[in-house]
Amino acid sequence: MLFGVGCQREIPNDLVGLNRTVLDEAVRGGVVKVEGRAVRIVKFGVSVDDLFAKLQVLGAVGYYEGGPELGIQTCLSGMTDDVRTKVRDLEETRKNVNRRVIGWLSRQRLNETEHLQWFDAGDMYKDMGTKVIGQFCSFLSYQTRLVRPDKYILGFMNVPLKVPGWDGELKGPLAKVSIRVPKNLRELIDEIKRRNAVDLMVKAS
Repeated sequence: MLFGVGCQREIPNDLVGLNRTVLDEAVRGGVVKVEGRAVRIVKFGVSVDDLFAKLQVLGAVGYYEGGPELGIQTCLSGMTDDVRTKVRDLEETRKNVNRRVIGWLSRQRLNETEHLQWFDAGDMYKDMGTKVIGQFCSFLSYQTRLVRPDKYILGFMNVPLKVPGWDGELKGPLAKVSIRVPKNLRELIDEIKRRNAVDLMVKAS
């Protein structure tokens, strides 16, 4: 089983430490420009947030159809109309699957234990990279009609045996599990009244 722990944003709040060092160096070199809370890539005329969102789609949804390679090319050469079209198509594919999963969970509800709520998407995200299950769990954490606000959310999906660019297959079936935290539970974690998601996964492993 593969574990994935994520937060609602990859780097919450202000940048610190190495992230701040990289940003400061990029600003000094004229690579990026800070505009309020936004950071714009000067050469490409696109915000970091916008590029990041597109890379998230290319890398995760397009994992088995050249998405990561296209993402690297985009970072080096900038956004093209072909890339924008590819991202739109992949995003529409993911939205269609997300709608099916939401509909299924609306009928079946999540499984629950004392502190957890979980679901197994099986092969519903077939042909997509396993990062999509974490992205869906992040989305699900805001669906107050479907989730309990005080329980950890765990989502499972089957891991395809094929790995792009590698001549071979993974040995035996694997599942990816990602965990997210609803708003009420995040507040309890901040108050050190509950384990954070990373500690929970370490304990579980």
